Amino acid sequence: MKKVFLSSLVLLFFATSMIIFQMSCSKEADANNNNTTQSNKIAYVKSNSTTGAVEFWIANLDGTSQTLVPVTIPSNRKNDNGEVTITPDGSKLVFQLRDISSGNIGYIYTCNIDGSNLTQIIGNGSNDIYYSISAY
Repeated sequence: MKKVFLSSLVLLFFATSMIIFQMSCSKEADANNNNTTQSNKIAYVKSNSTTGAVEFWIANLDGTSQTLVPVTIPSNRKNDNGEVTITPDGSKLVFQLRDISSGNIGYIYTCNIDGSNLTQIIGNGSNDIYYSISAY
């Protein structure tokens, strides 16, 4: 009787370990679950030949649907380095603006893709200078 009980325990342990092993080796792969979608858009800067003002534009990756983003840049700020990027979900632009009066001080801003909600996100008024911007 003792051997039968011991054998039953060994078989139960073996069956349980096989179930756990199969569950851990499922074929489902969740490589990237950050819920970020790619917008398949590019953002770029153009200089208006008439006014000389810098404009932010977006387009599809193949160059179609070029659209001006009508963002109102504060009067004491300027984008003269051509840096702009679009967030991976395609909802916001990220770009640098320089303080015209101080010359060197840089700030990083975001705005919605329609040009609304301009927000300074980085820059504290010291001699910060930003040279490259990326959004992943």
